[in-house]
Amino acid sequence: MEKNALEVARGIGIASVVLGHIHVPFPAVPPQMYHMALFFFLGGVGISASRDWGETGRYLLFRFIWFALAINAAYFIIAYAIDAVWGVNYLTSKARTLGAFTTKIVTANAHHVKLALTNWFLVAYCSGYALAFILIKGMTKLRAGPWVLLLLGVALCIVGVELGGPKGMPRDWVRNQLSHLTAAGGLMLLGYASVHLGWLSRITASSKAFFIASTILVATWTMLKPGTAIMAWSTYPAGVFGFYAVALSAITLIICVSVWAVNLPIAKPLAYLGKNSKWIMAHHIAGFAIVNLALVTAGYLPPEKVGALTTYNRAFLWPIYALVGFGLPLILSALWSVLRDKFRQAKVATSAT
Repeated sequence: MEKNALEVARGIGIASVVLGHIHVPFPAVPPQMYHMALFFFLGGVGISASRDWGETGRYLLFRFIWFALAINAAYFIIAYAIDAVWGVNYLTSKARTLGAFTTKIVTANAHHVKLALTNWFLVAYCSGYALAFILIKGMTKLRAGPWVLLLLGVALCIVGVELGGPKGMPRDWVRNQLSHLTAAGGLMLLGYASVHLGWLSRITASSKAFFIASTILVATWTMLKPGTAIMAWSTYPAGVFGFYAVALSAITLIICVSVWAVNLPIAKPLAYLGKNSKWIMAHHIAGFAIVNLALVTAGYLPPEKVGALTTYNRAFLWPIYALVGFGLPLILSALWSVLRDKFRQAKVATSAT
């Protein structure tokens, strides 16, 4: 799967996340059934067994752990200020502690600071990637083939759902985090194995056939109404088979669409969204908050009704939520790129003198 198609797939995934949080009606399955699973699977596609331990550790530390801590701290301060001015509730009652900056990202599933709800994903992605990488390196050293990794991935996927359950784990943070770890790691192993068993190349070589097959599967499971999974809280009402039948068929469908769309004009904006998916994941809820606070200020929404997601459900407003939800993170990403480049240039100039 070529890199541009991979970015297009991520772009479709992150668009599903934002639009799903706006509650735009989808003709197929709810995006919660597949969008996070898609990111974990694609993460496994990009894992390389040749990457050394130090490089992988730095990748996870700086790209995810420090990023999650910085976002959490920044939004803690912003939420505190918003609560003080508007009298809303973007911080939970137990969030005003030192743990709100650190441990509550795990123990409260990152839901203690409501502007940083999706920080749970950064933690789950990091832990799942680490588990998958350890297993891949270990099996490579033992000269075990990709079939072994596939079986390990299937086992972890099953454990991840079984650790959760139909009603999820909102009060058992240890079990919830273990469910994240195993489900994410398992899906990443499936992604890695699909590349090294040649399955992904077969999908991309006959994308029309897989597109049709995936559409049928998604439609079938939609009619069976397996319920909506919420990976954040390890909630799987459809069980192991129901969840993965929908999630994996939807992933296959999105990969087929990405390969088909890569030469179309829409590929460029989708790939741009994909490249900035981490920023959109982290900041789109703050974009929703801007719209909500504008509605409070204008008197259309009482402060006590403000939530972290879209709360003023009028049909004409969802495009505004979408515009700000995508726009704010992309602006922040662009500003960060400019500042990073200027810092690097200044560092080079300093070292040259």
